[in-house]
Amino acid sequence: MFHLAAALHDATAAQLTRVQLDAAMAAKLHGAEALARVTASMPLDLFVLFGSLAGVVGSAGQGNYAAANAALDAVARARRGPALLVDWGAWQGEGMARGLGGPALSPGAALAALDAALSADLTRVAISAGAAAVAPAVAGLAERLADAIGTGKRDVLAEAVDEIVGRILGLGGLVLERARPLTELGLDSLMAVELRNALGAAIGRTLPTSLVFDHPTAEALSVFLAAELGLVARTVPPPPAPPPMAVAPAASPADSHVGSTVGSPADDWDDDAALLLLERKLSHAGY
Repeated sequence: MFHLAAALHDATAAQLTRVQLDAAMAAKLHGAEALARVTASMPLDLFVLFGSLAGVVGSAGQGNYAAANAALDAVARARRGPALLVDWGAWQGEGMARGLGGPALSPGAALAALDAALSADLTRVAISAGAAAVAPAVAGLAERLADAIGTGKRDVLAEAVDEIVGRILGLGGLVLERARPLTELGLDSLMAVELRNALGAAIGRTLPTSLVFDHPTAEALSVFLAAELGLVARTVPPPPAPPPMAVAPAASPADSHVGSTVGSPADDWDDDAALLLLERKLSHAGY
């Protein structure tokens, strides 16, 4: 079952009327809710909602349309049984985004990317002109991993990560600097969404929304995905070693006077030494 309905009634947020809001909501959200109700007891193989990248990153003059598309995620997650929300970028041809300029999906590339997403058992995926180009890597990764032996599996995974990252960044024939933060190579927030979804589709897992920010380089992404697939053991960093015991400076006779305690740490230690001792005591106490 596929829900593809949509309606545009564009206006800036300050100028939106209830009529314009209802126009976008009725076709997109209310239509999806109605379809979910009438098919709730049906043993469907697929329940696919077509959304828009406007629901992920927003779109100028389309606050109503963006809200309606974003709300589709709740419909997909609430449904019992398989459900997939596809946040589409622009398609070539006579679609809703015609005449907007910029990169657009060919129908063939879009359908290939959709097929890969359906095979990966995802609940939500963003597909645009940049993300669709990774479909060949997505489709062949499982077979390549199965054919590899030992540490070769990690090499295959790293190559796939580099291929996907390079295509989304549009690096062409340039060599990817694996240890360099992807944001320094031109990755923006939309690309980060595309990259997360493409990598998730490649390994057949739903990955954390903060994936690219928690693992900001191609090398770090490869290590994380290798652990997800059980190719390497997850490592837990050891607890930090307690700071060394600070030694109070010796008191001199000149420092002593009536009414004071000679050599008292509170009198003779500087602030840094006292702080180090406090941190050590807290560390041993389990804090």
